[in-house]
Amino acid sequence: MEAELYAAVYGLVEGIGAQNIMEDLGCTTQLHLGVDSSAAAGLMAKEGLGKANHVDTQWLWVQQEIRRKKVFLKKIPGASNAADLMTKALSQAVIDEHMKFL
Repeated sequence: MEAELYAAVYGLVEGIGAQNIMEDLGCTTQLHLGVDSSAAAGLMAKEGLGKANHVDTQWLWVQQEIRRKKVFLKKIPGASNAADLMTKALSQAVIDEHMKFL
């Protein structure tokens, strides 16, 4: 779960940077943060760290951005997560499906 949390912080920072550039060019965008970890999504959607007091406080910022509707949290089912291409051993059929999506 912690790896997903840290990746989400990094992704959100990058997304906000790209969103600012798009706005400078006159484009309106919405940020959608996709995660496949139910535990990470649950921690991001609630307020405060709860029992996860070992997690860095940068999570409070992510939670705030979600509550302020600056980013929308989206659960990605594991079967359709194209990020698995680089992180898991997959069958050829699953690889082919992910490649179609990309």
